[in-house]
Amino acid sequence: CLHFSLAFTEEITIQLFVWLTMVGSGQAFERGGQLGMITLLNRLPCGARRGLLVFGALLSAALFLVIDLLVLRLMGREISLYHARSPALGLPVWIYYAGVPLGSLIVLRGIWRGARAAWLELPTKT
Repeated sequence: CLHFSLAFTEEITIQLFVWLTMVGSGQAFERGGQLGMITLLNRLPCGARRGLLVFGALLSAALFLVIDLLVLRLMGREISLYHARSPALGLPVWIYYAGVPLGSLIVLRGIWRGARAAWLELPTKT
């Protein structure tokens, strides 16, 4: 009936899932929606809560920075060595990979804003 392939729609959908996941992760960090041990955290004294808050934010940021470094290395190889193209649209594959480091900027912003909001909500003394 259509006389042309719709394979490009699957390719676009899969790549948009990567971008959507990164944006959603950033929103989750900003709103405090990520997994956490709130019951345990609430039982700790204020100083320990602040310390764990900072530690968790730094650990989360470090994870995304390591992922970014690995993806940037992969993108460099794709650009300089492999020159791979997507099957349906024929776009360079590194364009799709760029969603991870660009999305990580949103995630890192969310980590910062979420940690800052949680810090300000903690009582000064317990």
